[in-house]
Amino acid sequence: MESKEVLSWLGKIGLINNTKEAIFCCENILKNCLYAQKGDNVLIIGDYGCENYNISSILSAAYHKSAQNLKLNPTIIMQSPKLRGEECDQKVVYALADLPKESIVIVNISGKLGNLRYLGNSFRKFNAGQKHKFSSSSNLGMINNLDYHKILNCLDLDYNDLERKSLKLKQLMDEGKKIQLKTIKGTDFQSSIYGKKALVNNALFKNSGEGGNIPAGEVYIAPRAKKKNFGTVIIDGSLATREGTYLLKEPVTLKIENSEVMSITGGKGAELLQRSINWADENSAYKWGNRRIGEIGIGINPKAEIMGVTVIDEKALGTAHIAVGSNAWFGGTIYSKIHLDQVFRDAKVYIDDEYIDIRKL
Repeated sequence: MESKEVLSWLGKIGLINNTKEAIFCCENILKNCLYAQKGDNVLIIGDYGCENYNISSILSAAYHKSAQNLKLNPTIIMQSPKLRGEECDQKVVYALADLPKESIVIVNISGKLGNLRYLGNSFRKFNAGQKHKFSSSSNLGMINNLDYHKILNCLDLDYNDLERKSLKLKQLMDEGKKIQLKTIKGTDFQSSIYGKKALVNNALFKNSGEGGNIPAGEVYIAPRAKKKNFGTVIIDGSLATREGTYLLKEPVTLKIENSEVMSITGGKGAELLQRSINWADENSAYKWGNRRIGEIGIGINPKAEIMGVTVIDEKALGTAHIAVGSNAWFGGTIYSKIHLDQVFRDAKVYIDDEYIDIRKL
């Protein structure tokens, strides 16, 4: 069994204790986020990462042991790390295809899961169609094993309190006509959200077909298309690219007009982001979506901190982010091969010109 191979390998490289420490958090997520019941089938997909960057395998093994403790029926599949645009390993496709409906799928990966080949282009749509509950943690390969405790910390939450805060912010955004983000570094971006509905990531996946990113803790929205989205965004947290996410030493500045990124400046980070957009252009029949602002998001996880991993950084309380690229899967009209979240610190949020203190929700 692949689970024995993973545990043996973790023991050889001295990470078995890290796995044991994670079991409590993983059991909490299975019970209180995915609402797993005795006998449920659980497919865990992970990879081995690279030297000193093995968080994916640690968490995958911990979920497997947690599922056993809860008398679930777990299977673990390990593949090679993937970049955006690459295909997942064939054994992953086979495992997903063979999984009975209304199962649970847990993904912990160093980069991306990879294209699902004949199962379709969207992992979310596949799970919804099969009525699987799911959780996904990507880009874990950016976390050094020495920072392992940080990811455990932001997983160890009062999820009911997180739900309360997320729904309160969602209501404010749902009822708003305009959202504006400002920072002392110079960010001043505003967007029309009239008639749009915000989504919450609070990790409470109660119904078949539901799922999302873990760690949890954001409220996000697809802005109205084109004309009323404009301003300047100073990215000073982390920058997402096709190759991965990077902590920034030098801020990157985006100038946005009519919901489109018109210029990207700021040293090496700007070059990396532009290269990712160029890659999308070169691999797209239609390029129009590759520079569009597809998402505005607000972080509400009090235990998350910016560490160079988008799935964590965008959840950190006090941050906001915008995404360049696709939003078709959550209420938008933009189709693109990229969805790149750009995180900035100490964001002030205004809805219809009223300041919203996110920390006091």
